[in-house]
This record gives sequence, C-alpha cells and structure tokens, in this order.
Amino acid sequence: MENFGETEYEEFLCKSFGNSVMYETRLNEKLLAVSVTDIFSDALSAVYTFFDPEYSARSLGKFSVLQQIKAAQNRGKKHLYLGYYIKNSVKMAYKANFMPIEMLVEGEWRCYTKDDELPNQSASLDSPLTF
Repeated sequence: MENFGETEYEEFLCKSFGNSVMYETRLNEKLLAVSVTDIFSDALSAVYTFFDPEYSARSLGKFSVLQQIKAAQNRGKKHLYLGYYIKNSVKMAYKANFMPIEMLVEGEWRCYTKDDELPNQSASLDSPLTF
C-alpha cells in the first residue's frame, strides 16, 4: 500500500462493502490515529488504521483495535473482523494478539484460543467469503 496513488487509495477506502465510520484517537486536540471501519448487521470490519508515527510508542494500532472492539460491543455487534491474517507478515501478525479469534480456514470458520497454534494464514484468496 505504500505505493498507492490517489486513485488506489480512493478505490480502497471510499468503495466500502458496508456503511463506513471513522474512529479517531486524540490527545487533547491533536489527532493521533484514525480507524476506517465498516458497519454490518452483526459485525464491524476494520478496514484500515493509520497513525502519527511520532506517537508509535503509545501502541496506537493496538489501542485502535480495542477501540473498535468497544464500539462493536456498544453497537450490539457479535464480531469485529480484523481481516486477512498471515502469520509471517509483520503488518498482519498483530491480529493473533486478540483472542479468542475466529478464522476462515479451508472454507470453514474455526475458533482459536491463546493456547492453540494458529495456521500460517487464514482463508486463501479464492475461498468463498461469508459474513
């Protein structure tokens, strides 16, 4: 995504599968992070989160996920969907920190707890999607 141009960002962030909201994290009046989140009938879906790198020591990515979990609970949703998981990807491996976790693996939803070994990745790109 680092090489996305304006058109690619617009395609990714503005053409949502659901209704989108943006959750902001602020320190006083300073904007520190934004989480673009889609709203579905029984779930929220974390689309993309970005934050000020000067405040990375505050774990804003983790805080943003916790903020979305709280928002899902407040909205009476059953799930927060964090997206595709790849164990060896630095940008995606953080998802394993939020347990229990359900993953679509080989076309089947499976639940994992902190004691379980996670697969190397969730669904392959050609797996049927269900919400």
